[in-house]
Amino acid sequence: MHPRRSPLLDLQQATKSLCELSLPQQILTLKLELFHALNRASDLHDRNIALQSQVAELEAVLSTKDGIEDAFARELHADLVARTLELSTARANHARELDKLRLERSTMQTELEALDALCRSLILTIESAIDSDADASGTADTTHEPRVCAS
Repeated sequence: MHPRRSPLLDLQQATKSLCELSLPQQILTLKLELFHALNRASDLHDRNIALQSQVAELEAVLSTKDGIEDAFARELHADLVARTLELSTARANHARELDKLRLERSTMQTELEALDALCRSLILTIESAIDSDADASGTADTTHEPRVCAS
């Protein structure tokens, strides 16, 4: 990068020694200074064009990267939405299955209790029948312990 030059300073330096020169020499010196100033302006103009081109290229690259990142973000968001829906569905299915299993367990518990009551009733009936047979045949059981163990 070139150091910045002050146009006023350049003009002062160029015109400082003009008083000692003749008019044709002053004109020639000023033309030479004008030529140098125009060359510097042309160089700066070329540099400006090159920098504008670089900025445009960088902006294009940045725009492309932004587009890629935006597409990736949209894809991630869609995936997140799908996974969230999948998770919600799995949780709802799990809750329904859990409710179903609880109902089945409750039903089985009720059936088990009914079966247990029936078994106790049958045991009492069998014991009563055995005791009746024993009384009728005269061989009464004096221990009065149940012959069949019920749980």
